[in-house]
Amino acid sequence: VVALLVSPLGIVSVAGHQIALNFSSLMFVLPMSLGVAATIRVGYRLGEGSAENAKVAARTSIAVGMTMAACTAIFTVIFREPIALLYNDNPEVITMASHLMLLAAIYQISDSVQVILRGYKDTRSIFFITFTAYWILGLPTGYVLALTDYVVPAMGPSGFWTGFIIGLTSAAIMMALRIRWLQN
Repeated sequence: VVALLVSPLGIVSVAGHQIALNFSSLMFVLPMSLGVAATIRVGYRLGEGSAENAKVAARTSIAVGMTMAACTAIFTVIFREPIALLYNDNPEVITMASHLMLLAAIYQISDSVQVILRGYKDTRSIFFITFTAYWILGLPTGYVLALTDYVVPAMGPSGFWTGFIIGLTSAAIMMALRIRWLQN
């Protein structure tokens, strides 16, 4: 949806957004894989009737995921320009993509936490949490920041990426609270 909303902002904005989104998605594979492993490990522990061991598995997965996300965020910040150059050689596109990659680095930790916390298979709550975080908080906030002057002067693609940060962080916080409630 954001790619469609960015398109009227011009080719440089679209190209920079796509580069940052593509690389961010590539980095997301790591926490997503860990989230699948956490689902199996937590499910196994719950299946054997050990809620305490399931809690340890979930906490361990979150710690590993946050560490991994911090490493990928640092990698993204340090190498954002060379990474963007792999995709395109236009200086304006490289500048836009590099800036958006900084914003992508910010949300990598919350993105990692929110995907790993899905391990408790609490699917109904996860649906409502992600729907609220992404579609009610993140996307409208991103739209307002990117394309309107209501809060701040229109930020362009950066506004949508700020919306990503808000949506993913909100999802991570709500899921952490839900998991804590389930564990208790």
